[in-house]
Amino acid sequence: MTDIIATSLAQANKNIDRLTRVQVYHLTTAGLLALDEEGNFVVTPRAERRVTRGTKAALIAEWKPQVLAAVRQLGTDTNVTFRLDDVWKLLGRPDRETHRFPILKNLQALRDEGLITQHKRGNSNFGIYYTVTDEFLA
Repeated sequence: MTDIIATSLAQANKNIDRLTRVQVYHLTTAGLLALDEEGNFVVTPRAERRVTRGTKAALIAEWKPQVLAAVRQLGTDTNVTFRLDDVWKLLGRPDRETHRFPILKNLQALRDEGLITQHKRGNSNFGIYYTVTDEFLA
């Protein structure tokens, strides 16, 4: 079901007039397509947010192996601390506005899996440090 919605939504963003009846049905029932005052189908703001979420998820998945390799390089033992900025620099300083979010989300996923731990020093987000766990080094 979600494949139908995803492909239909991609088609709607390209050319909404070429949607099939089945695609229109699925997009409308999901709240991703609506009618405007003239009776034309339009993509809803909800659909635009869904496309943005899909793009972000793909970007997070794309950066996962690179972030993991950078953490392996930075976290040589459990006493070495590193920050998001250290990982970003090691990855070649990609565009901060676009790539900070997926790098951070991958670090948070590693933390949630118990492979790294997070330590906060001070009251700002700039004081967040990470260390690898014994499980990561095994």
